[in-house]
Amino acid sequence: MQKKASHVGIILRPRNSHDLSITLQALFPWLQRRLVKILISEQEKLRVEQLIPGLSGVDFVTEDKLFADADLIIGLGGDGTLLGIARRASETCAPIFGVNVGHMGFIAEFSKNEFYDQLQNTLDGNFRLIQFPTFQAELSKKDVPWFKETFLNDAVISKNAISRPIAFSTYLKSEHIFDMSGDGLIVSSPLGSTAYSLAAGGPIIPPDVEALVLTPICPHGLTHRPLVVSNKEEIIVKLSQISEPVTLTLDGQKAITMDRWDTVTIKKCSNKTISFVKNEKKSYFNTLKDKFYHGIKAK
Repeated sequence: MQKKASHVGIILRPRNSHDLSITLQALFPWLQRRLVKILISEQEKLRVEQLIPGLSGVDFVTEDKLFADADLIIGLGGDGTLLGIARRASETCAPIFGVNVGHMGFIAEFSKNEFYDQLQNTLDGNFRLIQFPTFQAELSKKDVPWFKETFLNDAVISKNAISRPIAFSTYLKSEHIFDMSGDGLIVSSPLGSTAYSLAAGGPIIPPDVEALVLTPICPHGLTHRPLVVSNKEEIIVKLSQISEPVTLTLDGQKAITMDRWDTVTIKKCSNKTISFVKNEKKSYFNTLKDKFYHGIKAK
């Protein structure tokens, strides 16, 4: 048995949709009948009141208070919504109950049409967690850090200019691995291996594998292939001198413009994992078949 939930935070996808409105209109009274205190970011107050006129019994609080007070966080959205929750969450964040009201919804464990039974079990403390490590990307210049942020899916170093490759060197700790010229590099966790890395030709890695994958983006050469390394390794990417802007993007959401001779250091966070409530009715490979038609026999 896990801890029972009496305070539930709800995080919404950024854009309104019919599915989001219908889900909220059913979910709020369902939670209120179970005497659950509902917490929503005060920044969402106007939007929620427009979606549900006459709404009452909801506490609009700061985002910090929501994450601090919630026993359970329900994410209503697609993968982007859940990645945003994971990046904003603290080391002591409550478990996340992901409900897909977006498009792909690979990370979300539950569909919008069939989550109430498991949500009842979760409120009662009868649920299992799956935990994912987070990773830190740090930018430094001449060994002086100037940016640091966590990610769950991937960190992408990419060029902004059209038809202008960038050059960089990659190291594991102090050991040189390769030099490359091309459009960039994706450093992906197993959870993110089915996202941008997959589209760029990277392998699918089940989430329980303790690894990171380095996937080149359009390398200008014939020998650069995706490389899987231990997630205990510290990955260092050093840019060669550049004249065009280069961007570091985390989980497809946080983008930072890099400068000449910047160094990117990526490593596993030692004290922060993200916990999702597990859907006992599906497995990772069921999801692959459902979302990507992976391994389904042709008819």
